[in-house]
Amino acid sequence: MSYGLRVTEPPVGDVLTLREIKAQINQADAVTRDDLLLMRLAKRAAEDIEQWTNRALLTQTVQFTMDWQPPAVMLPRNPVQRVKRYEYLDSAAVWQEFDQVKYALHNDREPAIIELNPGQQWPSSTASRRGKVRITYVAGFGDDASAIPETLLGCILRLTETYYRFRGADEMPDGLAWAIESWSVPDEFANYSRGAYSVA
Repeated sequence: MSYGLRVTEPPVGDVLTLREIKAQINQADAVTRDDLLLMRLAKRAAEDIEQWTNRALLTQTVQFTMDWQPPAVMLPRNPVQRVKRYEYLDSAAVWQEFDQVKYALHNDREPAIIELNPGQQWPSSTASRRGKVRITYVAGFGDDASAIPETLLGCILRLTETYYRFRGADEMPDGLAWAIESWSVPDEFANYSRGAYSVA
């Protein structure tokens, strides 16, 4: 099954401060010639780590679309804080909201999962178009970087340093690659199989 994913409300603020970056690369605060470059590289590092690990670092709103309704839904971009809307296209191709009392979000695991509550059924969407189920939810560790685990924050700092010191290089140190990989959320939501997807 194909799916779509986009950020509809990006996070506010930066993951790293300039002072933190300069401390990591052992550069004095008085040296300002690369300040803009350092902040751009830090932003790139944070975005790359989000992509590689299937995570959201700072609080953001994400929209996830699917071509059909599976028995249960694994959500990308973890940790998931809450679901804002679960919508589907009806037979007239009009978006309808599925009542939140009919399903439950289990965000005590990663990836987070949405399942029906007992006695409920998923709505039937007969619209003949892609992306006829869409879920809008809030993801991220918190509103500011203090909520991000220190070891993950350290990965972002080290990746920023790597981008700065080895500009143009295609590889990163093995130890850093392993540390980032250890934070990856399994890409289970990419493995939907029509009518055969189950949740352990």
